[in-house]
Amino acid sequence: MRRGGDGGANRVAVVTGGASGMGEAICHALAARHCCQVAAPDMVAAGWGRMVTLSSSSAQRGSPRMAHYAASKGAVIALTKSLTREYASFGITVNNIPPSGIETPMQHASQGAGDLPPNDVMARAIPLGYLGTGDDIAGAVAFLCSEEARFITGQVLGVNGGSVI
Repeated sequence: MRRGGDGGANRVAVVTGGASGMGEAICHALAARHCCQVAAPDMVAAGWGRMVTLSSSSAQRGSPRMAHYAASKGAVIALTKSLTREYASFGITVNNIPPSGIETPMQHASQGAGDLPPNDVMARAIPLGYLGTGDDIAGAVAFLCSEEARFITGQVLGVNGGSVI
């Protein structure tokens, strides 16, 4: 999360986190709220701001043996929508990105544990035919934090190669 008073360039909150158990899942959902709560006063005072929360496509389609994880990410989406209602009148947009099909260390760990198939198999399940990268997520965050996205708020922007429609 970044915050500051330099004409808007640093009034941006990016919230992320994973979960491996129910206690951690609850903690991550509350941490997202706390980060936004810390950033909001500066944004309200400036009359401008951007908040982008990161969840997971698991919140949209469920995840076997990981209900706690999917539920925590669903809570982040609900938080995003509620914060939109709370802060839109102050010129603050709040949006969510639930990535899927992104090559990450968490994905590699799941592959190593036998919970996910190899990259080539995963890529075949994505309409675009390949896995995304952190740069794909960063590009979407940058867009949502830009003036070009000034009329976009309360939305869930799937960065997933078409795997969640």
